Amino acid sequence: MTKFRTILLDPPWNEQGGGKIKRGADRHYKLMKVEKILETIRRSGKFTPDENCHLYLWVTNNYLPDGIWLIEQLGFKYITCITWVKPSYGLGRYFRGQTEQLLFARRGNGWKLRCACTKRHDLATRLDAEGPKTARGRRKHSAKPEEAYRLIKEASPDPRLDMFARRRRRGWWVWGKEVPTRKALRARKLQGKYLGALRGLTAEDKARVKAVAKEKGVAQAVKLAQTMKVKK
Repeated sequence: MTKFRTILLDPPWNEQGGGKIKRGADRHYKLMKVEKILETIRRSGKFTPDENCHLYLWVTNNYLPDGIWLIEQLGFKYITCITWVKPSYGLGRYFRGQTEQLLFARRGNGWKLRCACTKRHDLATRLDAEGPKTARGRRKHSAKPEEAYRLIKEASPDPRLDMFARRRRRGWWVWGKEVPTRKALRARKLQGKYLGALRGLTAEDKARVKAVAKEKGVAQAVKLAQTMKVKK
């Protein structure tokens, strides 16, 4: 069993938004109350912190008290928070939200881990960054900036675990329902090759390739399409 020295949590806080029309996080994924988040973490079988461990917890401003409670229930001590300042405003009734908090906590000798990882003393608690965007240029909901991962790697040692993750990440162990399996990643890559192989073919050749894909599979269709292009 791997004992992690750095753990990042990005749980689906119960942010439902106001009004009859769904405008909050509940439009995008299933939400959890803090008790359910704690239960999910404990039952995952992946939350195995080392005796000396750094914990990072993403939390929306509305749920700061729940974030502190969750940290304590997991056996960590809250130290400080890193504030992600976003380039644009979000939702909000009293004030429009433009920030999100990354709470930092430790278990055991957290400073020993910090010193073993970096000697820098200029890592700030303010993070100005844009979040990842879709192909259409819109910010992906709840997706966190790459700058946050770089900051964590700068300050905290491996092995590192990303819980409630959405994708695989080099240098991290990941756990989450949205993380694609290796089989799914291979299938997605093959599908990309298939679509690329169809480009430049005549309508007649495309029809032949599609027929092979349906009968024998995408891999065989890609080989056929590549053979057709070589002959030309």
